[in-house]
This record gives sequence, structure tokens and C-alpha cells, in this order.
Amino acid sequence: MIDSQDDDAKYLPVPPAHPPGPWQRAGSYPAPLTPFDAAWLLPAHNRASKATFTDLSAMLDHIELRLISGYVYRQVVYFGSQRESAAPKMLSRALFRLRPAMAARLAGALRTTEQHFPEAIVDRWESEWKPRLTSVLDAAGESDTSAISDADLDAHADRLVRMSLDAYSSGMQVLAASAILLGRFERSCRVSLAYDGDKVKALLTVANSGTGGDQSYIVAAARAALPDTARSGFDEQLNSAIGARDAIEDARSLALNAPLIAGRQIAREFGRRLVGRQLLAEPGDACFFSMEELRVSLRAGLNVMSQAFSQRAVYAVAGERPVVPIFGERPTPPPLDLYPNEVRRMTEALLDHLDLLSGGMDCT
Repeated sequence: MIDSQDDDAKYLPVPPAHPPGPWQRAGSYPAPLTPFDAAWLLPAHNRASKATFTDLSAMLDHIELRLISGYVYRQVVYFGSQRESAAPKMLSRALFRLRPAMAARLAGALRTTEQHFPEAIVDRWESEWKPRLTSVLDAAGESDTSAISDADLDAHADRLVRMSLDAYSSGMQVLAASAILLGRFERSCRVSLAYDGDKVKALLTVANSGTGGDQSYIVAAARAALPDTARSGFDEQLNSAIGARDAIEDARSLALNAPLIAGRQIAREFGRRLVGRQLLAEPGDACFFSMEELRVSLRAGLNVMSQAFSQRAVYAVAGERPVVPIFGERPTPPPLDLYPNEVRRMTEALLDHLDLLSGGMDCT
């Protein structure tokens, strides 16, 4: 493979045969990833998840995605060490909360819930990030790259990569905030209404589809089962959860998948030019290289036919190989009993929506 000249090359996914630590298959990526998709999505996700959890002061440090044998696996990394969890509970709690970094993180997590940061993020998506990203994507879609010079194509690719990183960052914030809001509503329904997960999903679905008929009856039945003093809180949480579901759909489409589709189109233009110079066999073979590798190949006039052939073979084998659900030992769960109640619930909500927080492939 071509050595990347990007300073961020260290973030590119490297698939060791037996990576250390626990790695669990990410169900939101059902098929093997091409090298282009992996290099485009995974570094962006890994950066964005760490930045998002830091901004929210979540008790998750980040969700690491890695390509292993062609498939995407994830590792949940919790904030801080859990070494004290084996100590007697009273001592453990004192040690856990007295550590400066942990105390600051816990205080920040409490602020996240008390000051309604998740709701503010979803509101900001609707009012600011979504319109701006829609405008940028529309402009990118109107660009005719087939007639521009190699230098302009290279500059266009660079702008698109930077836009994609920004878009993924905002998208990850929306997904995490929405997971917290959904988790809060789901927990409320379990505790107050004895609803299971399927019933909560059905309630959200009918509530989001309009009023009248069965929709009004199902929501009204849920409200009627609550004490009068709890109904206003239920309505508020229901509306927040509905807004979160809408934001998730938009964020996945606009912030995660649309930039990838745009990137694939530019990659194919690189492939077309390499084919025209007899440096690549098919334009579609561009999917077996990262964007940086394509840029270097066109810039330097490198013949990459053999690399494409090798990568195509590796990709084909990955699709035929049995998928291992988990590598290494299962991760030690975080000490949820040591967290304040609101922080524990926020952490549980994030852990209940790991597939959502792992991104995913909604485009073909």
C-alpha cells in the first residue's frame, strides 16, 4: 500500500489478526467495509466519539471502531480506571469520587443533565447545524469535477474531507444527545408504566405519526395510567424523545452518510483519471484505496493496479469468512453503583444505544 502523507495517518484503521483487548462486532455495519469506506468513516468516528463524550462529560471516554478481518468491531473505553471497584464499597466510593479527574468528570456529567445539554444539542442541530450542512452538501453536489484540473480536484477532495470531519463531529453529538433523551424516556416508561422496550418503541412510533384514532388512544392510555402530577413530565419527555428520533434520522443521513456518498463520487473521479492514464484497471477500483492514497497516486502518477487487485481479493475473502462476534475477554462493566443517580442513568442510556453511537451504513 502507498504510504499516506497525511499527519492523521496514525488514525487509519489497521486490522491486526488478534488485536489486544475486547472487541465486539458492531452490528450497525452488517457487511465488510471497503478500504475507502473504512478510512473515511472509522477515523472520523473515533475522533468524534471522544470529543463528544468529553463535551458531555460522559463516563465513557470513547467508542473505538476498528476494522478486523474486513468487519467493523468496537471497543467501549470508560473514563478513568475501575481498579477501586474491588475495594470495600464504602472505601471504594470515597476513593472513586475523591480523584480530581473523576470528581471533575462527575460534576460535569451532572451539569449535562441539570442544564439540559442534550436538549440544547438537538435544538442546535435543527436551527444551525442541519441548515448549514444541507447548504454545503447542496453546493458540493452541484460541482462538476469531471472538467476541472487535477490540482483543483485535489483541492476539492481536501475540502470535502475536512467538511466530512466537521459533519461527523456534529452528527455524533446529535446521536449521543438523542441516546440520552431516548434512554431517559425509556426508563421512565419502564418504571412508571411497566412498559418493555417494544412497547416504548410502539408508543414513540404512534405518537410521532400524528393524532387521531389509535394514535390518540395509545398516548392517552399511557397518560391515564400516570398520576396527575406526573403527566406534564411525561409529555415533556415524550416530546423530547420524538425530537430525538427525528434528529437521529436526519443526522445519520446528512452528517454521516451524505458526506460518504459525496466522497465516493470524488474517489470515482480519481479512479477515472487513473484509468485514463493506465494506472488503474477500473474506476470502481478506487474503493480499494483511501482518499489520501488516491490523491497521492494521481499526483505522483503511481501505477496501483497490483494494489487494487490484492485489496479486491482481501475484500472478497472477508465476505466469505465466518464472523466472530467478539475478540478477547468481555469488557469489565463500569461501576455504575458509584455514580450519582443522574450520571448512572445517562451512562446506562449511552450503553443501551451502542449500535446507534457506532455510526452505521445507511447508504449503498
